[in-house]
Amino acid sequence: MEEAERLCDRVAILERGQIVDIGSPEELVRRDCPMRTVLLATANALAEERLRTIPSAETVTRQNSRFTIQGQGDDFVTEVIHCVSENHIRVTDSSHGATYPGGCLPEADGAFGSRLKEVERCSGARQFKPS
Repeated sequence: MEEAERLCDRVAILERGQIVDIGSPEELVRRDCPMRTVLLATANALAEERLRTIPSAETVTRQNSRFTIQGQGDDFVTEVIHCVSENHIRVTDSSHGATYPGGCLPEADGAFGSRLKEVERCSGARQFKPS
């Protein structure tokens, strides 16, 4: 789907030779994969507490300095970015995407990394490495 998002205006999903769904890649993902996942790394001691305040976040899990935040809605990723910015959380690595059936997460599309770079630059962090 990641490749289709970059290359296609419309995509058809086939099952046993029959079209079962058709639309833009964004429409298909929104309809079939409503859960979004943001992965980020930070050494900020208060990050977990702050990330749990995101209104549309359904789960926040931590493994050492890496966080997995899952939620739904069109504004979910924006809410994560806002939380990071408002709380001056220095992010050292990140990615995001839809959580597809089976739990796989595609690579970030670059737009999120660009937006986070801007947030980090504005919040004073100096080292950011998009995944």
